[in-house]
Amino acid sequence: MKKYLPYIYIFLGFIAGLLIIFWLVDSVMMPLIVHNTETVQVPNVVGKSYDDAQNLIGGKNLKFIKSGEQYSENVVPNTIINQIPKPGTEVKVGRSIYLIISKGRETLEVPYLIGKSLREARVNLIQSGMALGNVVYVASDSIGFDTVISQSIVTDRKIPAGSPINLIVSKGSENFVKVPNLVGLSVSEAQSLLTESGLTVGNIFLGKSETYMAGTVIDHSPAAGELVKQNSPINITVAK
Repeated sequence: MKKYLPYIYIFLGFIAGLLIIFWLVDSVMMPLIVHNTETVQVPNVVGKSYDDAQNLIGGKNLKFIKSGEQYSENVVPNTIINQIPKPGTEVKVGRSIYLIISKGRETLEVPYLIGKSLREARVNLIQSGMALGNVVYVASDSIGFDTVISQSIVTDRKIPAGSPINLIVSKGSENFVKVPNLVGLSVSEAQSLLTESGLTVGNIFLGKSETYMAGTVIDHSPAAGELVKQNSPINITVAK
């Protein structure tokens, strides 16, 4: 019997080893495997504040990463405007959710427009990301025609991109008027418009035109938009 004892001990040791291995697999490895394959649905955090989004994502045993910020015309700052993966996607527990945060509306500095011509002011506003608002003309004996006198929002102040800036622009002295566009009008229509504008008809010339019918104004001098004294004569050329 004694000669079999070593073999019995080996057999018992083998059985004990199997039991230990089974316990390790059942108690340690299987929970890890099951945990690593557990999935959850990605919550919808778009439109939520950053703090609320963190709580929702954390509550699903997921991680979150702030991957970027973007300006938004409609979404208030510190609000989620996009997420990856999309809401409802099935992902493994512990997966990272990437978040894009709103910075709100972009703000820009208002350019200094006083002293510039209306055309220059319009170009400056476009280049600065602003818009031209209402333009009011007022008479001025000291400031030239079409020059910006004042602006509705002071310079160096930051406002949302695309905001309109209203301007007050000089129309020059009360004794000066802007020549209207007469091209395409009949002689009688041109005369009426000039009278309404405080101007008169000067010399009438005849000219050839392949575009306009006979009796239609095809050109005039001074040209439309020029500033002239009241009661100045405007010479017109009429198609023959």
